[in-house]
This record gives sequence, C-alpha cells and structure tokens, in this order.
Amino acid sequence: MGTIKEFIKKHLPKPVARIVSRISGGGEFWDSRVISLICYPFNMLRSFPHRKYSSSGTVSENNRIFDYRRQLLPNHVLAEQENGVSDAVSAAGKSGLSIGYPAWNLLYYSLLCSPSDKTREFIAVETGTNLGYSTIAMAQALKDMNAGGCLHTVDLDGNNIEAAKLNVEKAGLSEYVKFHKSDAILFLKEFVKENEYMDFVFIDDKHEYSQVKKEFHIIYPRVLACAGKVYFDNTSRGGVCHALRFIRKAYPGNMIEFNNCSWGPPGNAIWQP
Repeated sequence: MGTIKEFIKKHLPKPVARIVSRISGGGEFWDSRVISLICYPFNMLRSFPHRKYSSSGTVSENNRIFDYRRQLLPNHVLAEQENGVSDAVSAAGKSGLSIGYPAWNLLYYSLLCSPSDKTREFIAVETGTNLGYSTIAMAQALKDMNAGGCLHTVDLDGNNIEAAKLNVEKAGLSEYVKFHKSDAILFLKEFVKENEYMDFVFIDDKHEYSQVKKEFHIIYPRVLACAGKVYFDNTSRGGVCHALRFIRKAYPGNMIEFNNCSWGPPGNAIWQP
C-alpha cells in the first residue's frame, strides 16, 4: 500500500501535499484517520461538479435512472409499476411513494443473500406495508431462495392492506406473505415474545426519529440472535437519518448506506451486527 508520505503525495494537490509533509515530518507517523480528515474537503470539491441538487437541497431525480430494462426487476408487477415512469412525479403516481427502482432490486438481493442456516424457518418482517410493492420484492426473494418461511408485514391502514393483498396475489406470492393490521410498535412487541430470532427486518412505516428508534430497540435482540439484517428506507434526511446516527453510536454493528438509491427523499441503508 505504501507509506503515508506516498499517499499524501499521490492524493493531495501538490502545494497542500508539500505543506502537510513538512508539518508531519514526512508523514510516516501520522494516523490514517488524520489523513482522511485532511483529504475529505478536497474529495468533496472534486466530486461537487458531478452532483446535481434540487431547490430543496437534496440530490435531484437525475441521479435516479428511469431509462432501464424493466425485466431487471424481480417480479412482473413491479415492472408494470415502472412502465411510463420518467421522473419522480410520475413514479409517485405509479407506485404510491414506494422505494422504486433500483432500490427494489437492492432490497430483493439483500434478503435473497441473507439465509445462513437453511435448517430452520426464515423469518422476515416489514413495518409499513403501504401498497405492497416492497412486500413483493421481499416475497419474491423468499420464493427464489427456497428456504421456507414467510414475510410478516404490518400496517395500521386497512385500505393499504387490502390493496397490498391484491397486488401480492397478482404477483403470485400470497403464500409467502402474512398480513397484520396493527400499530407497528404493538405488533413488534408481541412478535418478539413469540419468536426467538428475526432474520430480516425492513423498517419503513413512520419515518420519524422516535419511531425508528423504538422499532430498532425492540427488534435488536432478535436480529442479534441470528446475525440478521435490518433494512431502512428514506435515510438521507429527516427522522430516519437522525435515527441512524443514534443507532451507529448506541448499538455495535455495521451500517452501509446507499444515499441515492431511491427517491423522495432518497436513501437506503443496511445494518447488521
């Protein structure tokens, strides 16, 4: 990998590199975290021309690819929802503020690659069924990985549940989904009493700081028990963004974020112990 001195010479502008090298006495004994802090503003300046922002300060919809082959989606119902979609406004009308492409695929593959023990039933949970499109992506993964088990999805809105049931049935995945009409907090409290582990949890109902914190706190021991995964949507700003900051500090584990994967607001993240 080379010395810190070589790293400074290669990655920093020449005038800055000379100054840093003199201050550091050659740089051999500088901690890599200090170097990262020095490089950060310059990396931001380099990337700035490539990032487009909307008037609200968020990354614009130009970063979400609408022109792609719909066959890439894991289920034909999702592909139908993406037909005719060319911007964030039309996406909202078609999919009911669901996470959309390419986040549907990220969600699908995250669950598909999750089973570590095929000798037991796989347990997946979703809070916030909405119209069931994310539900379809996860249910399709359960079917494709042929590991048994099902997805438990909960929503307080009965109309959403009925619409989601029809969409899931149309997708041919009804046997892989169990619908629950309840407040998510109350549902999770009862669910963890009846189940010793949770392999995959998608937190996506109320995108509020306190709600996300409470839901994560409830499921944490059960996810930890089987080294499972927790998936988040709408992570780039607002309540979910603040909750993720808290989770990083309060709970040991790994967090990876995909800030421009979905839209309105963008961002998905995956946590695991």
